[in-house]
Amino acid sequence: WPLMWTVLVPVLAPLILMLLLLDALMGRVLMSDMQGAERERRRNTVIVNLVLAGGLLLRWLPYYLVL
Repeated sequence: WPLMWTVLVPVLAPLILMLLLLDALMGRVLMSDMQGAERERRRNTVIVNLVLAGGLLLRWLPYYLVL
């Protein structure tokens, strides 16, 4: 388990950040063709993705700045 928290998670954190940002971007692109409730649901998904990406960035930024 120590290997997972010291090696794997720091390597996967930037990949997950990029995945969340790409999903938010694609959700925003798909919103251009939607109306009503579908658009609202997609906007909520984009907001959740951005909040999670911000939280991930705040959590791991100090770690990467030390490197």
